Amino acid sequence: MPYLTKIRSRLLLLHLFFKNPNTTGEICRIYSIENLSDMAAKINPLLKKHGLKINNYPPASPPVNSFGEKILVHYWELVTLDG
Repeated sequence: MPYLTKIRSRLLLLHLFFKNPNTTGEICRIYSIENLSDMAAKINPLLKKHGLKINNYPPASPPVNSFGEKILVHYWELVTLDG
């Protein structure tokens, strides 16, 4: 991984470790990550060796914007693997 990507990866892991699950947009805005899915896909094989994984999921009921429309968002979290 390029140097800046490694720094952002570490910041992402620290964020997910210490914070509640957060949305894609919020994480990308805070850490200037352009493609969070790609970054998680690249980090997950390394995390798997330590029994961890970056997971994303849609909320049970999507939030609504100021126009009353449902927003398609995903939440990201750091989880432990069972087994």
